[in-house]
Amino acid sequence: MKNAESSLAPVLTSFINFDDHMQLGINGMDLQYKGSLSLLKTIDLSDNNLSGKIPAELADLVGLQSLNLSKNHLTGKIIEDIGNLQQLRSLDLSRNELSGEIPPSLGELTFLGLLNLSYNELLGRIPSGNQLQALPYPSIYVGNRNLCGFPLSECGSGDKTPSPTSSIGEDEVDEIEWIIAGFAPGFGVGVSVVCWVLIFHKKTRDASFKLLDSVCNSLPFVISRQSHDNKNSLT
Repeated sequence: MKNAESSLAPVLTSFINFDDHMQLGINGMDLQYKGSLSLLKTIDLSDNNLSGKIPAELADLVGLQSLNLSKNHLTGKIIEDIGNLQQLRSLDLSRNELSGEIPPSLGELTFLGLLNLSYNELLGRIPSGNQLQALPYPSIYVGNRNLCGFPLSECGSGDKTPSPTSSIGEDEVDEIEWIIAGFAPGFGVGVSVVCWVLIFHKKTRDASFKLLDSVCNSLPFVISRQSHDNKNSLT
């Protein structure tokens, strides 16, 4: 169901307000069944280019067990009354543009076993509800850089923002890797040239060894002279 960008609210409202009628004939009697889709168990509107806010009426779908609104362009906050969906077992709101704090009522969904809030603009402390503590997976919240608390980094002094970290940023790591990558071949070539000259060029090799002997022989004199100068400065 891929189309031009459309608002989520009318779509969900149609689910909430729609009544389903069914006429049955059993043993010569006409029976009418009328059921509300507020008892709907599954909604999957993922990757449908939907926009707008999540309507508060969503909390009226008390029979909902699975809700997937991922990969859209939803904005605004997660509805405060999402805790009313007590039968909810799976919730995926990932890859939208949702902002604000995660409502505490989300931690009251005792049957919730699958949760994905990644890649939004959520912020603040992750609620400490019992059910959220049973989902200790940082991947649930990845991509929300202003979230903090278990299972992510500890919050700062105001309990609203993540504590600063001393880790090197991804861009800096890439830059360091490029520097090392550029330096290593040059270093290797330089060492190879020196080794080649010392092995195959006899005159240069002999001169190099004589220079090395000269430096090594002069070291005791330098050390002795330095020690003598230090003693004189002390006296």
